[in-house]
Amino acid sequence: MLEIRPRNITLVFGQLGAGIAAWGFLLVPVIMLSVAAFRPERSAETTQTLHDPGWMLLIMPFVPFTVQNACLGWAILQDTGAPAALPRWLGYFNLWVALSFVPAGVLALFKTGPLAYDGVFAFWIPFALFFLWLLVVPFALHRAIVETRSQSDESITMLH
Repeated sequence: MLEIRPRNITLVFGQLGAGIAAWGFLLVPVIMLSVAAFRPERSAETTQTLHDPGWMLLIMPFVPFTVQNACLGWAILQDTGAPAALPRWLGYFNLWVALSFVPAGVLALFKTGPLAYDGVFAFWIPFALFFLWLLVVPFALHRAIVETRSQSDESITMLH
């Protein structure tokens, strides 16, 4: 993001801070779900009592994930450099992924249906897009790095 012109330090640190916060938000629910599974001989009610907050804590805190993707997407779309550091479609993709996390904010209001913790809008679409994001963004970043290196190699060759 520091290669994007004009450089927007607010978006850079917003994305960085949200990424750090996201890992913090992921740690507690993973521990809670591990505790729920640790003793299978427990009663079903006790396991469910641990299971429900584990899933809610995993899915409901959508804000850092939304902020992280929104900062990256917005920075890419603001790029005025020639050539652009990252392709514009990646900016739109990041904003789309950011919006997909928002339905998780209401999952505590629904026990069943598309907005429940296991529903299509609160879980499956954001889950699928997140894993697609994990494939797409590193690929696009790698491609941008390779293109930047080849351009700098060409300019060095022209100087000699």
